[in-house]
Amino acid sequence: MTGSDPGENCRSLIDHVNPKRTKFTIEMMGWSIPDGPDSYLKLIHAVDRKEFGVHMDACNGVNCPTRLYQNADFIRECFEKLGPTVTSKNSDPTKTILHQIVIFLTQQY
Repeated sequence: MTGSDPGENCRSLIDHVNPKRTKFTIEMMGWSIPDGPDSYLKLIHAVDRKEFGVHMDACNGVNCPTRLYQNADFIRECFEKLGPTVTSKNSDPTKTILHQIVIFLTQQY
């Protein structure tokens, strides 16, 4: 395992453990892979193991103003694209997202 390829790391772990009654998942985060449904689909394809599933926490994927203010569309997109592979989920209240996003503006002179 090199540590730089998430797909390779997941495959290696799954192959080493050889789970029988559970799935290995990675939680979506806005600043790492997977950061949304499209990158999660790429990761699922890269891992290519039936023992790999999706832990859905769509609120963690809110990493920009578009996803923040159109969060219902984003959550819908997540479940439309990833629904069949979701093995676990949690849902943080959307209002807490407003407290998690910090925007820094600086002016250069």
